[in-house]
Amino acid sequence: IDDNCVSCKEPADEDENNNGDNDDEDEVLEICERIYEDAGKCESGLASGVTYYPNTYSCDFIDGLKAPGSMTKSSISVSASKIFVGLFAATTVVFGGVSYYLYQKVDRSNVDLSSSGGALA
Repeated sequence: IDDNCVSCKEPADEDENNNGDNDDEDEVLEICERIYEDAGKCESGLASGVTYYPNTYSCDFIDGLKAPGSMTKSSISVSASKIFVGLFAATTVVFGGVSYYLYQKVDRSNVDLSSSGGALA
């Protein structure tokens, strides 16, 4: 994925790098104009004369967006995360104890017969 930005400013030369969109006066590439026109906007509360027909179709959607990485203040998500952390810690301790018990049991059950000198009882 390329992280480079693409300029929306029209180049001054008149070759076909800007798809023949050099004749108008706006100095904005046509592709950028189309992206802006198709984008959701909330143009409510603008000063009079800024736009004749304000686009307010996306105001509810934009109001419902949350900032990435922000914490929600609902008690359900906080308590669910605390429950998950507690459950993970408890199962880790239990599995650690079980594995130590089984290790000790296997270690005690190994009998070293070679140290008896080969004599049978």
